[in-house]
Amino acid sequence: FVISSSSSQSLLLTSYTTVVAATRAPGPQVSVSKGDDGQQIPVTVRTWDPQYDMALLILPRGGLTPLAPAPTSPAPQPGDGLFAVSGLGTAGASLAQGTIVDVSSSGLELDAPLGTAFQGGPIVNRSGQVVAVGSRSYAPLGFTSSGTYFVPYVQAACNKVLSCPGGTLSGSH
Repeated sequence: FVISSSSSQSLLLTSYTTVVAATRAPGPQVSVSKGDDGQQIPVTVRTWDPQYDMALLILPRGGLTPLAPAPTSPAPQPGDGLFAVSGLGTAGASLAQGTIVDVSSSGLELDAPLGTAFQGGPIVNRSGQVVAVGSRSYAPLGFTSSGTYFVPYVQAACNKVLSCPGGTLSGSH
């Protein structure tokens, strides 16, 4: 998903697990597609963090609308509803609703059914703001789960895969 865009390029945030093969040489070309035309646009896998299951992609196409990050205050709470978003679906996306099961300094535990199509997609609040990055393999406690999933905060991208002015993603407080 787009987190920043200029007139000439866009920065996309995704799951490291989704693009891991491209982080080694020789690796496959990674591309993105949008819409029903099937056009594949090559991207560059710029930086990644396997521990946080995050990767930053550079798309050589600008003028895209980034998703707004959720404010850090008030912090997410257990019981809050969130939505996992996939870029696949007849309407251009699909949603899986979930509830925050637990909150820690390293991320959230979520009960949304994060199938492989949701990996690397945004986890958004009811206002459509990005709270976290969808992951099936993020394991801050040293283990993964198949019933609930740990997801890293989107703000962690500032420390792990990109440099953010002021230490926070644009639009967050």
